[in-house]
Amino acid sequence: MLLNETMLFCAAPSGSPRQLSTQSVISGSVRNVTCSWQAPALAAQRGELTSYDLQWKEIARSASEADIADVCGNMSQRNPSRVVVSTAVANYTIVGLNAESVYLVRIAASTVAGRGPFSDCVLVGLLGTSSDASSSG
Repeated sequence: MLLNETMLFCAAPSGSPRQLSTQSVISGSVRNVTCSWQAPALAAQRGELTSYDLQWKEIARSASEADIADVCGNMSQRNPSRVVVSTAVANYTIVGLNAESVYLVRIAASTVAGRGPFSDCVLVGLLGTSSDASSSG
């Protein structure tokens, strides 16, 4: 069996993307959320990054801090919405979310050897937790 040479010098990232931030724009009943981030620290990349895995999950507006921590820590088991994003960009806009809902967003980086850990979750949709702007249109 021949091993891919790239695999010999690479592992899944040991760190998550840094400084995940969100900017929401609300128009009527629709929320679009632009997520921006920086790549994991160079030492934590452990090879050439191939993609980012961006995940989001709607949560109850009345969720407690414990509920939020539970959803974030177990998001993969809760069937989150997700998109795989190219490493050529460091942002992505999630479109068509419910303007009245609250969401948790997180991101992980991958190499050919696998996916690294997810970032801390960012809470979107409550005052003081993200940048929300209303748009008339």
